[in-house]
Amino acid sequence: MARTALAVVVAALLALPVACGSVGRGLPCGVATKQPGTGLSVQLTGAPAVAGGRGEWCTMSRGVNRVVLGVLGHSAVVSRTVLYLSDVEGVDGSALSWIDRNLVQRGFQVVVGCYSNAFGPESVPCPNAPDLTSSVVGVTMLLDAAAAMPSAQPLGVVGVLQGGVVGLMAVAGRSDVRAVVDDGGSPGTLSLFGLGPGPALTGPTTLHASVLVLGPDSPAFDRTFEGALRAGGTPLEDFAYLPRSNGPLTRDAGVGSRASSDAVGFLESELR
Repeated sequence: MARTALAVVVAALLALPVACGSVGRGLPCGVATKQPGTGLSVQLTGAPAVAGGRGEWCTMSRGVNRVVLGVLGHSAVVSRTVLYLSDVEGVDGSALSWIDRNLVQRGFQVVVGCYSNAFGPESVPCPNAPDLTSSVVGVTMLLDAAAAMPSAQPLGVVGVLQGGVVGLMAVAGRSDVRAVVDDGGSPGTLSLFGLGPGPALTGPTTLHASVLVLGPDSPAFDRTFEGALRAGGTPLEDFAYLPRSNGPLTRDAGVGSRASSDAVGFLESELR
């Protein structure tokens, strides 16, 4: 009887799908094909030290450019996947903690990655990614990989500081992204890093996503950004100006709770 029961258990285990890090995923990071999009390949890789054991990690290559992508959490609900685009510090422990607390624990599947080779030493390393002036290339690679995940349709984006504006630039013209949260990004944040304005910032756009902008209430923030987005045809859901002492609004010591709540509520409303 014991041998029969053991045989049944073994047979059941063998019948499960082969997975890379979570049940039901046959290919790395949940991507539906090893070559999603034009010329983009995906391979499983080890977790970076900063991840602290979180998630499943892959390298995405297109031509000479290679970025690192991680998938945190896994939701059976197909419309709750978010691509998180960090600021110039990169995906560090602070960003991962915010993602865990505000997105993964709320049932979102979160795709994180590095889109530039200029990120800080305490972040996910990405030495073969595009340089900072070609950030849109790296973000587009991450978007293409995320869009190839069956559970990521429709897709949301959260971009922090320059990640928010580069995210808007990369999303322009795409129909597979439904919602974008821009946390503190404006054209001014891009000029600090030698990045010029893209089509999503300078004229009529083909942005199909609803956009929530969390703007710092400070003279340093480009107050013409809201007008430029509206004039360009961006479907701006809301533009909230909040006081900021340091860093992204969602991780600010004073207004972080409100900013995070606004961002998550917006994503939950749009990604249904």
